[in-house]
Amino acid sequence: MNESHFDLAKYDTLQPPRSGYLEGLELSQIVDPENWSGLTLKLRLRPSGAAESARLWLEFHEVQELRIGPLQGLSFYCVEVRSAAAMQLEGRNYYVVENDHNAFSFYCRNFLETAENP
Repeated sequence: MNESHFDLAKYDTLQPPRSGYLEGLELSQIVDPENWSGLTLKLRLRPSGAAESARLWLEFHEVQELRIGPLQGLSFYCVEVRSAAAMQLEGRNYYVVENDHNAFSFYCRNFLETAENP
């Protein structure tokens, strides 16, 4: 596995590309008020439906302004992560958007990506 934290340059070089079939989407949070750190969103993408194809795991931390549109079954999604640093908004370092189907968009403080090859 190839893993890194909060690095857009490295994210852009990952294989498989950040487009793929949505295999999983998980939204979670810690419900203990003393340890609450916001929402976490996890995505699993595959470039093809073949069982042996590589996976891209994306984990976004401190998600804000989450918008989820229609998820259209077995569709190919394009996930783009953009720097939002110029906006100078607290806790909003990245803007994440699915471009092809307007399936989701949100801001996050940081993210982790992992490429898993078969």
